[in-house]
Amino acid sequence: MVLLFLGLALLGAEPAWQASAPSQPTPTLIVGVVNCSAQSAGWSYTGGRLVWHDIVDPKNTLCPTAVKPIANDGMAVLDSCDSTDTAQGWVLNASYFPTIPNASTGITLPPHPDSTTVWGFTFTTTPVGPPAGTRVQIFDLVRYHGECTGHHNCGFKLLQDGSLATYWPGLCLAPIPLPTPAPTTPGPPPPRYNGTLQFAFAIQSHAVLQQAPAKAAVYGSVGLSHGAAGVTVTVSGDAAYTVSANVTADGQWKALLRPAAAGGNYSVTATCSAGCTGSVTIDDITFGDVWYCGGQSNMALPILHTFHRNISMDAILAGKYSNIRIHGLAGNMNSDLAWTTLQNAVANTTASTTTEWWGGYKPPATPVSQFFRFSSTCYYFAESLTEQLGAAAPPIGLIHTSWGGSMIESWTTSAVIATCKGTNPQYPQGLWNRHVVPYLNTTIKGMLWYQGENNCHGTMGNSVQKVGYGCLLPAMVALWRKSWSVVPGTTDPNAPFGVVSLASGGSEGGPDIGGMRWSQTANYGTLPSPELPHSFLAHAYDLGDPWPSSECLTWKCCDTSYNATVCLKQTGGDPDKCTAACTASTNTSFYMGPIHPRIKKMLGDRIARAAVSLVYNGGKGAFAGPTLQGCSVAENQITLRFNQTLLQGGTVAVKPYDKVYNNSAMFVLVNKQFWCSNTTLTQTIGSVYGTWMCSDDGAPMWGVCGGGLQCGSGLLPSAKPGPDPLTKSWVQVGITSSTASTVSVDLAALGGLAPLAIRYAWGNDNSDSCCPKAPGVGQTTPCVPASCPIFDQKTGLPGNPFIAKIDGDKCVCIPPQVCDA
Repeated sequence: MVLLFLGLALLGAEPAWQASAPSQPTPTLIVGVVNCSAQSAGWSYTGGRLVWHDIVDPKNTLCPTAVKPIANDGMAVLDSCDSTDTAQGWVLNASYFPTIPNASTGITLPPHPDSTTVWGFTFTTTPVGPPAGTRVQIFDLVRYHGECTGHHNCGFKLLQDGSLATYWPGLCLAPIPLPTPAPTTPGPPPPRYNGTLQFAFAIQSHAVLQQAPAKAAVYGSVGLSHGAAGVTVTVSGDAAYTVSANVTADGQWKALLRPAAAGGNYSVTATCSAGCTGSVTIDDITFGDVWYCGGQSNMALPILHTFHRNISMDAILAGKYSNIRIHGLAGNMNSDLAWTTLQNAVANTTASTTTEWWGGYKPPATPVSQFFRFSSTCYYFAESLTEQLGAAAPPIGLIHTSWGGSMIESWTTSAVIATCKGTNPQYPQGLWNRHVVPYLNTTIKGMLWYQGENNCHGTMGNSVQKVGYGCLLPAMVALWRKSWSVVPGTTDPNAPFGVVSLASGGSEGGPDIGGMRWSQTANYGTLPSPELPHSFLAHAYDLGDPWPSSECLTWKCCDTSYNATVCLKQTGGDPDKCTAACTASTNTSFYMGPIHPRIKKMLGDRIARAAVSLVYNGGKGAFAGPTLQGCSVAENQITLRFNQTLLQGGTVAVKPYDKVYNNSAMFVLVNKQFWCSNTTLTQTIGSVYGTWMCSDDGAPMWGVCGGGLQCGSGLLPSAKPGPDPLTKSWVQVGITSSTASTVSVDLAALGGLAPLAIRYAWGNDNSDSCCPKAPGVGQTTPCVPASCPIFDQKTGLPGNPFIAKIDGDKCVCIPPQVCDA
């Protein structure tokens, strides 16, 4: 059974209760991590309720006087993270246990079908609890398996209202059958365990619900109800009607609302009709388009760390963007955020509620607004979408759940990961459980995805080879669409999926960011593609931070770390050269440096443009920059041809670029042994990063290097030019001219050597990222964003990066991409 409701971790049918259940006022320790030789914790059973306790006195064997209720903050540790950052353990849930066994280090329980070892519990050396033979309700045995990024302990906590909730790891629970107890005569039922009606965290006041033609869903919990529960949902406001909710045996309810046009102001009331008590109302509900935003740190980057933040805030204060509402699930860079309007988010200045701030970054000493803590990429998409749609813009609801440093494997299931070779098995489905599953009941318009940096040390892969990231991304998208649309009439089975390519400097030290960007298109070079239909792409490769070097900070020339002696020495006695860089840093602080570019508004414009064309205008209007269709080689020149259909009336153009410090981003291969379209990292014993190899020919397995694959330690020669044309692998060449659909490339720099392959905007260094190598660029003068030469003159969108072999006098791309026309 997969749980689709946030915050609840109770599974299984309701058992009978025994008349002999203990009712003594002193809590009796039942189960948990109970080790009285150290500070530990456990559950108690008293008066028909389970209560969490923190045991702080190690002197008494059974700790009877050291029980300290902390029901609002306790954590039941299943197991601390092991060396692979993966925690496993068990929790007992909704069944019977005759006695607590006399064991000091653990217990043996029925094996899980997958033969996973049972571990994670310790008991006192003396049996505790009711007399032998007495059966009390505690918890069924349930398997938990989740990721523990950041080395947190993993487990559950008891909320103040009595409900059992996940503490950090999320919901990946599979019930384990225990022996059925002998029939007995039941006594009167005890008080309900958390029979309080509530809406889920994902559905609260001020929410945006998905507009027609879809049916929006509202859902929540009545806790663990004794007897069948009934819930009705009444909508009032611009429309009035009542529907019945479906209620599961464990007290979770869900109702589908009637399709509603965009806008409106509604209240939604859930009322218990049986098995629970009371009613609860959420108000200021409107209908529009709901977008789910996931990924890692560049999606999570708070608005606080972007150049455009104050412009957006001032516009909000002036009444603009009132159609946008935001909601967030806490990660390691953002706080929990219940649904709110932008006006309220700007006004509310609160301290952070994140459990950890990524990379050692700490929240500011003074509280900042909820708006500034929200995802910049997610927000700027909605802001730009509102601007581009104009009067037709609907209310837009944003759900943000990203997690800094996460890998794609954590966002999908183990079963999906198993369908692709060359994946990282250490990080399965942790964020799928915690950050995707809790929202699957929410009807949404589409998804946005900005992730890949932490997969740059793995296999970029290829979708047709079923290898690496190129395989995992479309497989994950298929899973998300299937899971969100399981109820007909809710989320579209072909819900649009937007992808952001990695920005320059975002490879986390990996040598093949070009291969990663290619894999982000499922290796077709652009989106949508046959493997990723109904998708769209926004490039960030030319939107690196304007100050990628950040030397002025390390030279101690800026206000936050100013040191006159060090600064004068590092700047050669001219500290004024750092004025512009320091101003940029002081006014808009970095988050871990230029790996998180601060120009997210331009990126939001591009995501929105693609969405407007492909999602809102039915494919009308250009959604991608120039895309390679083919090439021809004649004399000392290559003529590149670009797909006119995708240009949709646009014109290929070439921006002026610095030809002295050539930043054309165009390279030609002259040494065939250095050909490689994408790489993989082998995991070798005793090495942190192991060996790089080319994964073009076939599907590599971990640690295997064969079949003609090029192997070697360190950076592949294909990733970096050599000292002169005779030994270089890739030679940088100039762009001479362009027509409406072609670009001419000058081969004079090859010195007469034959061109073997050509690539554009493929690498990760300053040349391939279009930032010229002129002295001081990126240090004392900015690297101008969007400065790569090839672009669509009509839309301003940059050309899609490409790599292709040259066979005779034409280009040949690596399948599945085709560019031989």
